[in-house]
Amino acid sequence: MSTDTEELDRKWRALASQGKDLEAANLLLAAIAEAAVEGGTAYFHAGQEFACAGEEHYAKAIDCLKRSYKLDNAPWNAYVDGTIAFLVKEPDVLDNAISKIENDQSGRDFFRVLGKLKSGLGRELSYKDSYDG
Repeated sequence: MSTDTEELDRKWRALASQGKDLEAANLLLAAIAEAAVEGGTAYFHAGQEFACAGEEHYAKAIDCLKRSYKLDNAPWNAYVDGTIAFLVKEPDVLDNAISKIENDQSGRDFFRVLGKLKSGLGRELSYKDSYDG
């Protein structure tokens, strides 16, 4: 990770930890637009931050998440699919994403997060409350 990327990572995470989710998301999008950082994972994190900002920002979150898919990375792509499924309230799609990574060691963290999202979806929690759950 380059120094600039590390600095960006520090800044957006600090904003997010202060509950400034929209500011964090917009900082990431600005960095992508300025080509200061590659889109993939940065788009995903921007999507997460839009989702954390509330349901009224889910459409922006989904747009960012759809830009975060990676070639030849099935566990990551299943994680993206599951996250989008939570936001659009599609439990069957979320279950399918979970099943794609449940036995993949490289996707263990993704599996854990998607499990929290599934639990939150069943209890009608927000993305932020589900993710933090």
